[in-house]
Amino acid sequence: MVFNQDFAIKKTPNKWFWSAVFLISLGGLSFLGLNPVLIGDWWWLLASYNVLMSCVAIYYIVCAVSKLKKDNKNGVVGTQFTWSFVKIIPLLVIAPVLSFYLFSFQTIQDNVERSKHTYNNFNKVFLDQVDALYENVQIVRNDRYTDHTSILLKQIENYSNFQKDKEDYINIMQIFVQGLVDDQWACYIELTDEEDEIIAQSKKNNICIVEDNQPLADIQPFVLFEDEKTNLFQVQMSTRYLTRRPTKEYMNIVAVYATDPNLLSFLGQVKGFYNFANAIKFNVNTSLTQKSFLLDFSSTVLLTILSVLLIVFRMIDQLMRPMHNLSVASKE
Repeated sequence: MVFNQDFAIKKTPNKWFWSAVFLISLGGLSFLGLNPVLIGDWWWLLASYNVLMSCVAIYYIVCAVSKLKKDNKNGVVGTQFTWSFVKIIPLLVIAPVLSFYLFSFQTIQDNVERSKHTYNNFNKVFLDQVDALYENVQIVRNDRYTDHTSILLKQIENYSNFQKDKEDYINIMQIFVQGLVDDQWACYIELTDEEDEIIAQSKKNNICIVEDNQPLADIQPFVLFEDEKTNLFQVQMSTRYLTRRPTKEYMNIVAVYATDPNLLSFLGQVKGFYNFANAIKFNVNTSLTQKSFLLDFSSTVLLTILSVLLIVFRMIDQLMRPMHNLSVASKE
């Protein structure tokens, strides 16, 4: 009498076949992990392979377990040990693997979320500091032109008070204002009285263009305006801004300045860096957190466990068969 095997066990692929099955799956998973750009379009290929081979493996495992139960009832040598071993396989293999699997991915996801939170906090603080730097430099620049215009207006007012009683007052002020422009106090100066009548103005040119102005309101003694296209900065100020009190007789000045190219370049760089940093987004969709990769990984782990289980069945079968045949031969 020889060791009786049913059709399912006889036709079960050998251990090298199942070794190749799960090695192909592991190789495909490693390739996708190293090339995350392929996961979005080709994840289904590995998942389909894993599901198909897992179904085949489950079929052979069910057949092997059924055969094992039958041989155990018939008293085949070694089946009792094999059956006891099969019972503890889930405890020895599946439970630790799944526990490690769940723990590892949960840890990865927690670390990704923690990194995202840390990055967002850093990005917010960093961008706030850059924005504050930009705003403060803007304020310093505005104060610079405001202070420069107030000094210019004081000089003009003092000179006007000294020359006001002369008959050629208008010509004198015209010469004085043009002299200030020639000395590069500003690229254009226009002086008006409380009736918005022009007292004096410098020569106009195509580079230093004046923005159309509206008369200053009583509660607004100065106005700032910047033209980013022409890189000009215009200040409209009244002597009421200097005295800080209402008065019936006052002068208004319109001073236009060519923006400092170095300061303008610095502001442009700060603004560009702020926009660049603000556009950076933290991408949490890494290859280890994409659902498609998780599906590939899960199916690969399942196929690996099933393949190893079939290899174990095959090796035990090859080990126990000679022992059973020897036992039967001894009895005969």
